[in-house]
This record gives sequence, C-alpha cells and structure tokens, in this order.
Amino acid sequence: MKENFSWANLDRIWVIASKTEYFYDNNKNLTLYINYNKNSTDNTWRLSSKTMLEYDDNANETLNIAYIWIESNNSWKEQFKTEAAYNNNGKKTLNATYIWDNAKNAWKGIDKTEETYDNNAKLILIKQHVWDNTNNTWKENSSVETIYDNNGNEIRRTSLIWDNTNNTWKGILKSEADYRDWE
Repeated sequence: MKENFSWANLDRIWVIASKTEYFYDNNKNLTLYINYNKNSTDNTWRLSSKTMLEYDDNANETLNIAYIWIESNNSWKEQFKTEAAYNNNGKKTLNATYIWDNAKNAWKGIDKTEETYDNNAKLILIKQHVWDNTNNTWKENSSVETIYDNNGNEIRRTSLIWDNTNNTWKGILKSEADYRDWE
C-alpha cells in the first residue's frame, strides 16, 4: 500500500489524502491496483479508480484496463484500455489503445500499431491504424517497411500513407543505402 499526503495549511501538518492498494499474482506481476481518496468530512476512504492488468506466459503485459468509481450508482465505469501482443522473442507486435464511448457503451479505438519482425528479430514492418467511427473498426493509416541486406544492414526504408480516396497505399518517403565494399 502507498499513501499520499497533502499539506494542511491551517493545521500546519501533513494529512493523508489518498492511498493505493496493490495486488499481485503468483508470478509477482501487478494485476490490480485500487486508488482511494480520503473524505475529509467523515474521515473515510472513498473509491476513486482502479487498473486491472493481465500478462502472457512470459510476464509481458497484454491487457491494461482503467476504471473510475461512480459514487452515484456504486459501480466501476470503464475509462481506458490498452491491448498488447508479443512474438516468441518477446518483441511487441501489437499495441492498441481504446477509450470508453459512453454513448455507444463500447470501446472506441484511439490508435493501434502492429510491428512485424524477420527471423533475425529485425523490425521489418510497422503499420499504424486509426479508428473509423463510421464502421467502428480500425482502418489503415501509415506504414513503414524496412529491408536489410544479408549482413543485417538497413538498405531501404519506405514510408507509406493510406489514401482513403483510392483505397491504396501512397508513398511519402523512401531512403536507400549501399554497403558494398568500395575498393
């Protein structure tokens, strides 16, 4: 547990303002933390927010959901969510962030990044997505593809952006390098 204090000017003392409780699984991964605020009127603890976390078998965080406490109906309300995935080498291959849409009572995407690696654990593709509010799904936004030579040197990087009008990728930047021996 962690306690936070604030300075009371009139009394000239530190007073407890909030506290956080932490909970862990058997592998010592943080799975839940709950924040409380001190009610100065009746000196009781009031729920404020909580975050729930999940992990894969390699202790990589795969899910993080934040909630706020709604006092008026004594319930937790979704606020933010992050999903992640990893490959066998522990490299993150997915990171997606969402916000709770109260009007639709559902998660609404903010941004999503997918990363692809080659057999040498070199990053070869990054795809970024944005949320399509009309269809309630992810849509392509940008892409960066990297090509390496047999020695692992980056020889080409191509940046693309999604053209919504023509439903195709459009080049915006390309760089090339040559690592041949010049004798």
